[in-house]
Amino acid sequence: MKYKTQQQAAVKTTMTTFLRRLIQNLNTRFPQDSLTVVSSFDVLGFRDMAFVVEDDLPSYGEEKLNVLISQYGNPRDDMHPLIDSKSTKQEFDLLKRFLLQQKYPRYSFPRLWKIIDGCHRDLFPNLLKLACIGLTLPVQTAICERGFSNQNMIKTSHRNRLGEKTLKELMIISIEGPPVSKFDAPKALEEFKTKKQRRVFQKFSRLSNQ
Repeated sequence: MKYKTQQQAAVKTTMTTFLRRLIQNLNTRFPQDSLTVVSSFDVLGFRDMAFVVEDDLPSYGEEKLNVLISQYGNPRDDMHPLIDSKSTKQEFDLLKRFLLQQKYPRYSFPRLWKIIDGCHRDLFPNLLKLACIGLTLPVQTAICERGFSNQNMIKTSHRNRLGEKTLKELMIISIEGPPVSKFDAPKALEEFKTKKQRRVFQKFSRLSNQ
């Protein structure tokens, strides 16, 4: 009984140490400041601006915009700031009024900024720089999760000997390839046969000649 109690205490201590180090590493890898900056980019989507009353419009998005300005509008490590802080605030105030007047679609961040870039680039140069950064940030993991799901469907318990190269090629075919209805099976088979001599085709050849 004493030995069992000691084992349980040792396991609990190990788990506590592991979790503490895991949390520490996560905080180091993803500092809170960086997460705040990433989440602040959604202000450039203006999706909830339709619910803002006229009196609150001047202060709409101010807090998140200040986070972006603090990150990209101040010089860092002898580098010039990416945007001009004062001009960015002026552009943001102008754009809020502009979007309400023009009634541009705000359900899609990429589509909205594609319109602004194509029609009003000269009016919002600083905001366009921020929008470009926002469009390149990995703010969701759906694509990565679909990749893992695809991998699990291909490499099942019955196909656990699939090599890394084969698995990669099968995943590329599954994700990027055409639908099964458009797959040219005879052509693929001929190409498969020409890659190297395969015993299965040699066997069929002998049987057909008999």
